[in-house]
Amino acid sequence: MDSLAKLLKEKRAAMKLSLRSAAELIGISHTYLNKLEKGFDTRTGISNKPTPDTLKLISNTYNINYITLLEICGYIAKQNDGNLKYQSADMKELISIVENFTKPQIRNLILYAKFLEQNKAVAD
Repeated sequence: MDSLAKLLKEKRAAMKLSLRSAAELIGISHTYLNKLEKGFDTRTGISNKPTPDTLKLISNTYNINYITLLEICGYIAKQNDGNLKYQSADMKELISIVENFTKPQIRNLILYAKFLEQNKAVAD
């Protein structure tokens, strides 16, 4: 997470935003943004791993590629050839579409995916 912390600090500085104003723009608390910029929770020493939803908010606010943030946080990985590891062509297409979704759209997509997963046995 150190690279995420560094990236977040650099982007906020480049945008000349205070911690509080950046957090407000992103839609998270300033204390949480502070933890993300440190890379760990100072009380527990545990590394922070923001959710994909939080990464999407950061991506939109700081204009950072969402896939890059997912990679940095270990949600996805790239192979030596630059392709996403464990991702089919369909998954790549889905991720590229979802990159531009709003938070409510992402939430609806998750709910729909869960519905499909629960009803998979019926379709099979």
